[in-house]
Amino acid sequence: MIFMQRWERLYALAVISIILAAAYSAGFLTPQNLKILLGRISPYAFYNDAQATNWWDVDNYAVPDYSWRGPPLEKYYATDGGYKTAGYGTESSGGTYNDTSANDGNCFWVERYYEGSDSNAYTEAWIWVNITDISKYSVKVVWDFSYSGGTLEKDISIYVYYSDGTKDLETPAFDTTGSYTIPDTGKVIDSIGFQIRLKSDAILVENTFYSTARIDLDYAIATLPEDPASVTHDTKYLGYIAGATSKTAGYWPLYGSYTEIYGFWLNTTFAKTWTGFDSITVSFTPSEETSLDNTIADFCFFIYMVPSSSVVSILQIKIRYQFSTLSIVYMVQRASTESLEIDVSGSEYYARLYTSIFPRWVGLKDFDNLQLMDIIKEAGGSVDASQESLQRIDIEVTVNKGSSTDPATIITVWDWFGAWEPASEIQYLSMQVNYRVQSGGLDKLGVLALPTINYNPDAYKYVYFFYDQRYPPIGISSSGWDTIGLDKDWDGDGNFDAWDIVYYIYSEVASTLSDFYIFSLADADEIRTIMSSRTDVIVVFIHAGLPNTVYDDNDNSIIEQFIDGGGMVITTNYYTIGYGVSRSDGTYYCAGSDGDDKILDANVFSSRWRGDWYGVHFINRTNLGNFIGYGGAGWGLANNFDLDLYEQNIGKDYILLETAKYVVYNNDDEPQGEYTHGIGWFKIGKGWVLNWGYVVNRWTIEDVIDTIIHGLLIAPKGEYAYSYEYYNPDFINGDVLCVDRWEDTVMPEEETDESGTNGWGENFADISEFSCSYGTSFTTDGDVGNWTVTGDG
Repeated sequence: MIFMQRWERLYALAVISIILAAAYSAGFLTPQNLKILLGRISPYAFYNDAQATNWWDVDNYAVPDYSWRGPPLEKYYATDGGYKTAGYGTESSGGTYNDTSANDGNCFWVERYYEGSDSNAYTEAWIWVNITDISKYSVKVVWDFSYSGGTLEKDISIYVYYSDGTKDLETPAFDTTGSYTIPDTGKVIDSIGFQIRLKSDAILVENTFYSTARIDLDYAIATLPEDPASVTHDTKYLGYIAGATSKTAGYWPLYGSYTEIYGFWLNTTFAKTWTGFDSITVSFTPSEETSLDNTIADFCFFIYMVPSSSVVSILQIKIRYQFSTLSIVYMVQRASTESLEIDVSGSEYYARLYTSIFPRWVGLKDFDNLQLMDIIKEAGGSVDASQESLQRIDIEVTVNKGSSTDPATIITVWDWFGAWEPASEIQYLSMQVNYRVQSGGLDKLGVLALPTINYNPDAYKYVYFFYDQRYPPIGISSSGWDTIGLDKDWDGDGNFDAWDIVYYIYSEVASTLSDFYIFSLADADEIRTIMSSRTDVIVVFIHAGLPNTVYDDNDNSIIEQFIDGGGMVITTNYYTIGYGVSRSDGTYYCAGSDGDDKILDANVFSSRWRGDWYGVHFINRTNLGNFIGYGGAGWGLANNFDLDLYEQNIGKDYILLETAKYVVYNNDDEPQGEYTHGIGWFKIGKGWVLNWGYVVNRWTIEDVIDTIIHGLLIAPKGEYAYSYEYYNPDFINGDVLCVDRWEDTVMPEEETDESGTNGWGENFADISEFSCSYGTSFTTDGDVGNWTVTGDG
């Protein structure tokens, strides 16, 4: 019986590596030559399907309900107190300052009482408490008291004593139940004194004068001026926040087929005035208490914002699976180095991912795909998993905050999180590898045969710039591009024309990225040959008129087939892709605004604002754009991909550098709608398109070069792999966003061990549960040999 874990469910062929080593003279394979290497085996890994019992994803469900708790409100109580009276009559009192710590009716009180014949009689009473050892810049004083008497004068005084020896007097309004915030003056408050005063004149009642002044102080404490923590949530487009969707960054849910576009935006903030070591915990109640042996963890989130280390010295972001008597925690902790550690503390088992990179994506694969029981076992624990039931799932943020002058805000965007319950076991796996050999006179033959996984590290390494002086360079103007020197013959043909601008852009891009790509110029005929024969290349068009060798205002054109098949295209000009067609006789044909529909099979460029006044509502450079140092287009994005139309008509992945929102007005200056456009790579079929519709006379040629270079820095390399390793390390650690789905595969020269530290760890000493059959066939036409190896297990 062979089982699978995590993404092996969908990509079984990518998990199994078959190494075939045979001597040509020795005949066909022997059983010793066939090794099947499986991924780490865990109790949850043996299922090809599961049900999302306790799984939250805002792409498919409403924002989940939650409860939350944070640090307790810091309270400072009276450490001493006193009273005094004046005037006529007698004094009485009761209670102590300790009775002011709780609002419970037990009071610290004082009274002065007079009864007699003196019309000038009065009574006066004071009561106070002192609160010490505060050490805050600002606090709120909260009180509750009652009083009695024919009051003539009444007031509340708060004496503020600072650590530098100075003091202030605050006089809040007289209110029996109230609070008053002592403002932040930049000085540390050492202690405060809270005092109430009453004065009453005598009144005549039936020939006798009476006067009383009584104060019953029930409650008087100091607290932080605001709640120590707050939690808010929203639903956000992940592409806007992270610059790419989780799928584009290489993160996939374990099961199901979902569109990962929206995320659960969770803002957890520790107040400015709060300091200490504590947590904000957001809890989700499971709909079903699945047992530990039937709970499969899965999560993916983007860490969008964290406070600086000068504000928070310790930062931990956790997702906790709480069971009856124990919990398993996946934790991200800020550190100077990258590592993954497994440990246990009491009844909590931890997988700790230490990282210095923020913002970043985090998912199960960053924890080596360790499942709940894997963590317990690697930590040396032993539990009866069938007796542990899931009680809740927590998202927890823990900090050690030393600064009382800055808030600490941690924002995470959760694409999905929760747990699955297994539905069916995998009982059988089958695979077939075909290897085609063409040669003659072989003495010995050694073959490494891997299933086709559509990934080639050399794919998309060739970049071709369209350059053909026979064609009119429509949409290229030297105006506004005088930074390169208008009088220079950059291509060395003896003339200065718009093609010199293309050549200059090509030269600058090629010299900057020569370590990563191989650049060439290609004329219209060569572009047709390239696009017709292969799709693992990138083609750049600087001008608006596509050559008629690949597009002639028709459906099913060569460029359309190239993109659909996996090719990549960059276009930078004022017009949208397909707007115009250029010909070798120097003429130009305007195909119109529906040209993009024919090339991309959908309308993704908006003309909804044309003819009306429009204004930029906001510009947002994504974190990805900021990371790699993209200078930004700033404005003029209306000729770029309309995100609403793209998601509506195509709905695939995109990698964004910058977005801009436009507000459309009619002739009466009434807003008619908002439309968002973006610069970046957009998935079309199996290929990708980056279109920058810049505005001539507004941006220089250096801006065009900057966009092409940064576009190539994040260019997808294939179906599931992207060239993030091309990042300048000054901007980002390439390991963070490098998506290499096969990085854990053991190569034939490596020995496997049982720990799984080098990728795999299954023990095949006991093969009673395994069975394997294989076969080979060989056909030839005399020149080409087709060797097929099949294996079933």
